Amino acid sequence: MGSLSSTAAIDLLACPYRLAWRLDPRLKSMRRPSPWSSLGVVAHAVTEDVGKGLLTSASTPEEARDLVEASWAIHEAHAHLQLRERWAPATPPRPTEWPGYHLTRARTIRRALKLFSAPRHGTTSAATTVVENELVAEATGLSGRPDRVEGKTGDRCIVDLKTGLSQHGPTDDQRL
Repeated sequence: MGSLSSTAAIDLLACPYRLAWRLDPRLKSMRRPSPWSSLGVVAHAVTEDVGKGLLTSASTPEEARDLVEASWAIHEAHAHLQLRERWAPATPPRPTEWPGYHLTRARTIRRALKLFSAPRHGTTSAATTVVENELVAEATGLSGRPDRVEGKTGDRCIVDLKTGLSQHGPTDDQRL
């Protein structure tokens, strides 16, 4: 038997049709990314790059910033290309016009540079951070990809990155 993601389980409990819509491959062409989701994808991808060692070659904060900004530019260009392809013949807004773009970009870069500045032996160092790895609970069949798992063995903490403009805390669905 396969596993069911926590997001799929929540959708199943809330509205089985929503889950069916999301999983039916015949309906994939009807789904398209939005500027909001594209911005979140970019922010998560940059954070994932940092967690996987993007900054290990940087020796100064300036070099670290250059690497993070280059990562942002690459992921932004890819996300915008996907928007243009999926929205055709309509034209999506440019990335700098995406809602929350500047704030999300600044927060993502600041978070990355904070990780660069953290002590290498602390709980936020790249050596003790696992990024976007699939986890499966054999007993329940639930699976998921946490954004980050930080900390030393035996003292781990799951971190769920939120890139929305007004995310003040986890929702009930996110907490579940």
